[in-house]
Amino acid sequence: MKKAIAILLVLLVAGVAFGADTLTLESVVTGVLKHGFISSEIADVTFANISTGVGAAGVDNSITGIDFLEDDDQDVGYYYFASNTANTGYKVSFVVNPFSSTTTGVNFKVPYTLNMTGTGNSTNVTLTTAAISTTGTLGGTITASSPVDVIATPSNAVSHKYAGLALSITVDGTGNETYGLPADTYVGSVVATVTTH
Repeated sequence: MKKAIAILLVLLVAGVAFGADTLTLESVVTGVLKHGFISSEIADVTFANISTGVGAAGVDNSITGIDFLEDDDQDVGYYYFASNTANTGYKVSFVVNPFSSTTTGVNFKVPYTLNMTGTGNSTNVTLTTAAISTTGTLGGTITASSPVDVIATPSNAVSHKYAGLALSITVDGTGNETYGLPADTYVGSVVATVTTH
């Protein structure tokens, strides 16, 4: 018994003399959140294709050649959203701002409606595709739409969340022609805001 205790003491002292070492491992996960307007359709809507197909803000998101005298829908591109952040819910809201004249002394505004349809696959999202319009009538006060949630993701989803929307606008071409719009360049915008919930 004395030998066993002596051996245990030697092992205990040896363990204390040499000490222990710890390897600490760390990783930082930032998650991916990509969203934006682009002019061309992503043919196969997946998380990976949206991540690589949607560039930085302000890239490939300007549409020219809108015809104010056309009554039919006019395609204006696509909006895509993708995230892989677990347990974070997102909402994407759109605000539709009216077209405004850019060079004349009078800031003349033209109303329109933004139309949306889902495009391609989507995962862990709810899409709202009801049309969004500016408020007011031609020749009167025209203001931006209220914010409208167009994409929502659950807050407890642990896998990819992604979706795409095809966008078009409708103007009252006949009404614009009858009214007689001032000759000018007009610029409108759709603003997408992403928030967490």
